[in-house]
Amino acid sequence: MESVKENNSWVVREMMDLRVMWKRQNFKFTREQRSRYDELLELRRERVNYFYSIDQVWIGPSNHKKPTD
Repeated sequence: MESVKENNSWVVREMMDLRVMWKRQNFKFTREQRSRYDELLELRRERVNYFYSIDQVWIGPSNHKKPTD
């Protein structure tokens, strides 16, 4: 597997493509698709955990609808 730092948006794009195929195939993956999806999911989880480890993830309340002063 590639380094977490080199993991780019292609992982998410490929996962989305696989989900589209999954829907078209009556919500079933082939064995190859399932193994590929699991591999991509693991890469994605590594990437997210990497961001958590370097404190690049916002953990707190949303200020979406609060007025600014």
